Amino acid sequence: MKIMHLLAQRPGLTGSGHYLRGTVMAAFLSGHENAVIAGVPADDPCLDLPFGGIPGCALFRAVTFSATATTATTVTGATATTVTTGAARETIPQLNFPVTGMSDVMPYVSTIWRNMSPSMLHAWEEAFKKTIAECINEFRPHLIISHHLWLLTAIAAEIALERSIPIVGVCHGTCLRQMTLVPDLASRILPALGRLNAMALLNSHQEFQVLNMVEEGKFGSHTEKISADKIPITGIAGSGFNNEIFNQATSEAERFGFAYAGKLSASKGLPSLLRAFDSLRRKMGNHRNPEYRLPTLTIAGGGAGEEAAELKKMAESIEGVTLAGLLDQKGLAELFRTCRAMVLPSFYEGLPLVMAESLACGARVIATDLPGLAQWVGPELLSHELVTLIPMPPMLTIDTPEPAFLSDFEKSLEKAMEKVLEKTDEQANEKADESAYESAYEKERQSDITTDLNRFLDNQTWPWVLNRIVRLFRPAPSSALSFPQ
Repeated sequence: MKIMHLLAQRPGLTGSGHYLRGTVMAAFLSGHENAVIAGVPADDPCLDLPFGGIPGCALFRAVTFSATATTATTVTGATATTVTTGAARETIPQLNFPVTGMSDVMPYVSTIWRNMSPSMLHAWEEAFKKTIAECINEFRPHLIISHHLWLLTAIAAEIALERSIPIVGVCHGTCLRQMTLVPDLASRILPALGRLNAMALLNSHQEFQVLNMVEEGKFGSHTEKISADKIPITGIAGSGFNNEIFNQATSEAERFGFAYAGKLSASKGLPSLLRAFDSLRRKMGNHRNPEYRLPTLTIAGGGAGEEAAELKKMAESIEGVTLAGLLDQKGLAELFRTCRAMVLPSFYEGLPLVMAESLACGARVIATDLPGLAQWVGPELLSHELVTLIPMPPMLTIDTPEPAFLSDFEKSLEKAMEKVLEKTDEQANEKADESAYESAYEKERQSDITTDLNRFLDNQTWPWVLNRIVRLFRPAPSSALSFPQ
């Protein structure tokens, strides 16, 4: 089977990019052929790599954007440029503004959707329409998987309906946020999304949100689009991780301190994490044995603009904090193998890939109790305290907390980090006391923890995610996919 994967931003630098790469590789390993269309800056290194540097990809086409922010207020439209896309050089559209980002803060220079002028939107649509049509003519896919329930997926749904190609839109959460932030554009996009065959969602909360939108007719009335029995099927596909990279391996490195992996953004709760960590470290320094090693916090991630610069400055002012920058997946796995917990105090998230990745590497997780997260993690990992969820503060907007409640939130975050240190210290002491560690009770307890963790992780691998996406179709695509049953 031939599968065409679509993403309007850079593949590999955000969660949706890793999602695309993971599902492409899963399909390839099952014997299927993949094409990828992505939006990238004109100077992106992927343009000089075969097939965009995406393993398992047989055809790569890029819609190119400018590399830096533009001050222009108007856009003349798509122009032609020649860039390297692998084995051959192709003429593809180029847009004279930075890549559009599904989050308002991206780990690279980007264009914010609500700041786009009508001419920018028109140029963007024409560039992607042209590339999608050309790729369909060349690749002739049996199935299209389009990431984010936003403008690219809406365009692709219209084209797929004309060509009678099954298409699924994958929701990553940020698209639902953009529907709130840019309601005028959303009102134009939503009816086109009603032409999808299926929508793959990350968790039960997203499914609830989307089903409510269907009930409210936001995807267009049945008479406007297609018959009632063709309303897009919705289902939970979840998210995945690469278990060949993210695992406990054989590393004997000492686990110490905490890690954060994500964008340098206030909506990720990074300012609160920095304040909570600073408070914890100061408290430990005042009350613990002077010889006791104080915890550290390593921040892995990038960002562009004033907000990211302010967060870098804040991090640099706190003792024990290291800014590691953007890490590749192997570097991230090494970080998770040496930390006691990965902390993600985000105020808005779909389904964080880093949670499964860090758990697979043996690190605990501290995260905000985002909608749908507890159900995804399951009661077993919560009861074993492998995952600790912090109550969300009251929110001003979809991703901005009420300032008056941040102090209590940060105290809860600090307490959770302190508890992880105490818990892991206890485990280290038990291991040192061989008689206690080798007791029948302790062996059984550790076995239960391992069994529950492995059961959770086994359901988060990319082949299983892709299998859940494909099973949403009614009827199934013309050529059956073979994935785990």
